[in-house]
Amino acid sequence: KVTHRAGNRDKLYFSFYHGRDNLYADIKESGERTFENSVTTSSSNDMNPGWGWGNTIAAARGNHVFSPKVFMNVTGNYSGYSQSLGLSTSQSSSTMINDADNPSFSAVSEDMALGYNSIINDISVLADFEYAPSVRHDVKCGISATRHTFHPAVTTMMVNESSQDGQDKVSSSIDTTYGDR
Repeated sequence: KVTHRAGNRDKLYFSFYHGRDNLYADIKESGERTFENSVTTSSSNDMNPGWGWGNTIAAARGNHVFSPKVFMNVTGNYSGYSQSLGLSTSQSSSTMINDADNPSFSAVSEDMALGYNSIINDISVLADFEYAPSVRHDVKCGISATRHTFHPAVTTMMVNESSQDGQDKVSSSIDTTYGDR
């Protein structure tokens, strides 16, 4: 917060804050197993959930004293809040048959990501006057305007799948974005 005296009758005030927090995890699991019939399987799973949120606030105010009985304040404010939720996963598995007469290999993998974002922004302006003709009497008046902007839901999804069996490879992909305003 900063305060500045611009003259005998004027003061300016400024303040600002920005903060962002994140919570996330990285979960991994993998394994391999060999059977008596020369079959080896392996798999791995990765999962990454996350949540982030934060806000920004800024304000500027000017104060002007017209006389000992009359003064004015003009204020401008901004506030913004955002949050995001996400989850990404990656899974893969493979099987190898180590048969001397007929060796074979197959693999399957899948990647998926989901995201959700939400944003709220406010901008406001306020002007107020105060007139104090006597100690027992105050007259206050003013005007204000606020603009609210909501982006309540923007969702994204991505899925990639692929499989391989011997020499053949098959792949597919899905990408989706959805917004609700």
